[in-house]
Amino acid sequence: MESLKEIVTSDPNLKVFPSGKGKNYVATYKRFFYTYHRDGLEKTTFRCGERLKGCKGRIHLSESRKSVVDDSQAQESCHTHGPDPSRCNAKLLMSKVKSSATNSREATTSVLAVHLKAVPSSSLGVLPSMKCMKRTIQRTRQAAQIHPIVATTRSEIPDLSGRFLTIDGGDLLKIDVTISSPNERVLVFSTNKNLDWLQASHHWFCDGTFKSSPSLFDQLIVIHGLRLDGNKVTCFPLVYILAPNRLQRTYYRIFTELKSLQPGLAPISIMTDFESGLRNAFVKAFPQVTLRGCWFHFRQCNVKHIQGDPELKELVSTDPDWALELRKLIALSFVPKEQVVAAFDEVESSRPFVDNSEVLERYMDYFNNTWIGGFDRRGNRKPPLFSIESWNCYESVIQGLPKTNNYCEGFNSAFSSMLSAHHPTLDRFVPETTETYGMQHGTILGWNDP
Repeated sequence: MESLKEIVTSDPNLKVFPSGKGKNYVATYKRFFYTYHRDGLEKTTFRCGERLKGCKGRIHLSESRKSVVDDSQAQESCHTHGPDPSRCNAKLLMSKVKSSATNSREATTSVLAVHLKAVPSSSLGVLPSMKCMKRTIQRTRQAAQIHPIVATTRSEIPDLSGRFLTIDGGDLLKIDVTISSPNERVLVFSTNKNLDWLQASHHWFCDGTFKSSPSLFDQLIVIHGLRLDGNKVTCFPLVYILAPNRLQRTYYRIFTELKSLQPGLAPISIMTDFESGLRNAFVKAFPQVTLRGCWFHFRQCNVKHIQGDPELKELVSTDPDWALELRKLIALSFVPKEQVVAAFDEVESSRPFVDNSEVLERYMDYFNNTWIGGFDRRGNRKPPLFSIESWNCYESVIQGLPKTNNYCEGFNSAFSSMLSAHHPTLDRFVPETTETYGMQHGTILGWNDP
């Protein structure tokens, strides 16, 4: 039998939630506690929790139990005792604790800590002892046959199907595959609705993070979808990928599995950092896609190279005018792509660059080979490590698209804060992913279907 869940009511004074044994519902209304009595033709009757002491108070709820249809016998004058808000808060707390025990893999003390923070101090005195509440959580989990995921390698992770459910009952785990060995395990989390929106999104943003990845995996990759509503740009995390390594074949397998799961996936553009394996896998899986590099990462790569050259770093630090000249190279990302090479040649042949050619030699070789394309022995320009199209932002700016992956970076930071730990366990990681989905669920439901 499916376990009962708290009912979202339309009246802030009314709370309807599972009883202690979970067999039926109880309710609190205007600081009085009620237990289920019977179902009528168009209403459900709840009786006062003190009925054994002679209290005749009761309320009548709608069939959905989301609203009160008759509270004439719920007024304070109808009860033989006063209201008891402390008892109401305690009953609701224990119901939420049991729900978390069933749906969360957090440690017992963590479950209690989260819920006790929200309890008024006046209600603490009527709660069971900490020992009793911990035992309640343990018994609830034993009854539901829920056990922590115990694994020291990826191959030891058990079958996780059905273990992580969303607020609407869907399975958050969409892909669970191994690449070439049992220890090369890949887990992909999403929802049917999120995959529909990813398919409808023409522009994707992808970024990896290492701190938020569970300790058994190398990194967490999050794919965000873009929604344009007039001039308003909304970016949401839609797919969470736990990858065992950073190999191109692993990335490619992940994307082919995603395409099998959602055959209509066909992004026009994808913005990533400049990791070659990831970019090559995207192009192989989606041949029609245009890869767009993040301007922030492009700038960061160049600044890092400049800072790593002592002579060049000294020149930039002591001469602001020269630092401004050097920024012209980074500004090439905003020049139309067909004019980039000519603009680069113009900058390279300008007086400030010619006069400092010895100091600039290593950096200019790097910039040429990485972003523009150096010359071969015959004087022909070779393809650069990263094509001009991959780091040029001109079209993005013209089309009103973001030129950086800041949406992803901001999400990574917020998600890491939610986890409150680096390299969490799977038991801690997945509930936070579920909660993140829950927070955006209402917003996505408010959109028209893709």
